[in-house]
Amino acid sequence: EREKIVLFLESEAEFTLRKFNMQLGTRLPKYMLPGALFCLEELPLTANRKIDRKKLKTDYMESKN
Repeated sequence: EREKIVLFLESEAEFTLRKFNMQLGTRLPKYMLPGALFCLEELPLTANRKIDRKKLKTDYMESKN
């Protein structure tokens, strides 16, 4: 399986991957567009108030199965 770019977006509004990629596609090459989009109300943070990338990856892998 090829790796894909996953975009986690903190927003109250809902976005669809297709609409998002249409907008990004005007500024980025196709290979840089995300293959998956997750809209979250709030990004998980570590104790140091940085984005918890490990938690995002674990949550993404769980939702994928």
